Amino acid sequence: MREEAQLTQHAAKVLGDSGVIEPWPLQIERGDGQEPLKVQGLHRINEKALNELSAEAFASLRSHGALALAYGQLFSMNQLSQLTERAKFHAQQQSGKAADENLDAFFDGDDEELTFDFGE
Repeated sequence: MREEAQLTQHAAKVLGDSGVIEPWPLQIERGDGQEPLKVQGLHRINEKALNELSAEAFASLRSHGALALAYGQLFSMNQLSQLTERAKFHAQQQSGKAADENLDAFFDGDDEELTFDFGE
């Protein structure tokens, strides 16, 4: 496992040295009335820069195992919509908890029993 981590670190260094990694100012929408979630400190592959590499630089990335890492990151960006949907769901769940607490306060009183008359 340690060997895989070292290989990944080396591949990331090779990608960085090639100039294809850039900061990724990610902003995730969370739903109505919620401020977007700003995620700091992420980086991504600049696909345009990757495609514009010389044949020699591209071959170097391939020989160091860095292409798999680069393409994996590019493919994973397609899952961003799933992350956005999960953030919206989480925000809805949090607002639902607040609504439950308000409902509890509304029914809070001396009477511990709640009965319904169904006209029988």
